[in-house]
Amino acid sequence: MVLQSVLPAGYYLLDKGLVPDFIIRRVIRALLRERLREIDQGSFEANHTAKMHWIEQVRARDKIADVPEKANEQHYEVPTKFILLTLGPHAKYSSCLYSTGKETLAQAEVAMMESYCEKAKLKDGQDILDLGCGWGSLSLYLAEVYQEAVSLQLLFTPSNRNIQLPASLVYLTL
Repeated sequence: MVLQSVLPAGYYLLDKGLVPDFIIRRVIRALLRERLREIDQGSFEANHTAKMHWIEQVRARDKIADVPEKANEQHYEVPTKFILLTLGPHAKYSSCLYSTGKETLAQAEVAMMESYCEKAKLKDGQDILDLGCGWGSLSLYLAEVYQEAVSLQLLFTPSNRNIQLPASLVYLTL
């Protein structure tokens, strides 16, 4: 296919920031159309059967990731600047909570952090340990909401060491 032959050059230009958004959107749509054609089995029933077969195969696997080192490299070593461009104002990385589906990204970030706090039954004045705090979104939220709490965050990934964190929180980078 023609698209496959131009992808290496396209990725190079994309990495350099030289591809306009309108072109990126068109390429993404073309790739999605191609993928949908690849997996189409001809009918809803056949598509459902194929999907269920795929799920059974995934469940039967011995391991989740075949090459976890590569996944970690790709996932954790993406430049901080890029990741922060894709997140909301709290830089909530792992997930957000869209209770109604009408929330903004900022509202969904806060809703998820509020959900964590409710489930953990956090109260102001407690000692809080945040293991693997990642980008620090929850840690910063806790410092804002629970101002009398003592919070210790443990960072594990090298890429988030570039983030400016408030001195009022205690951080230990491993």
